[in-house]
Amino acid sequence: MVCIYCGSKTAITNSRHQRSTNSTWRRRKCLNKACKAIFTTNEIAIYEQNWTIKSQETISPFLRDKLYISVYKSCGHRRNSVKDATFLTNTIINKLNAVIKDGTIDISDLLRICFDTLSNFDQIAATYYRAYYF
Repeated sequence: MVCIYCGSKTAITNSRHQRSTNSTWRRRKCLNKACKAIFTTNEIAIYEQNWTIKSQETISPFLRDKLYISVYKSCGHRRNSVKDATFLTNTIINKLNAVIKDGTIDISDLLRICFDTLSNFDQIAATYYRAYYF
């Protein structure tokens, strides 16, 4: 990566995986002796380019936003539905990482993981999800 201030190369001085947000936090330092700026980046994987959803005879790209909307609609009755849906979507993506094979997610695995995650969080949201997405 290049420095955001001068465009020179940078070095990573510290790096941590953020499990709750599916991202990597990195502290970077500019290698230009005149600049030596220090800045932080938060890097997140673009699942849309790497994952696909397989259902019966069709294969479609994984869309995080589509997953988020389905979870958000299920949590619509909650006071902090946006915040809850964001964290639940990140949790579901973490769980999907464990079952993914060759970049392909079976639709039944996706539905099961979403339902199980919602069941552990809120039974009303899980019931709504099951009614509309199964």
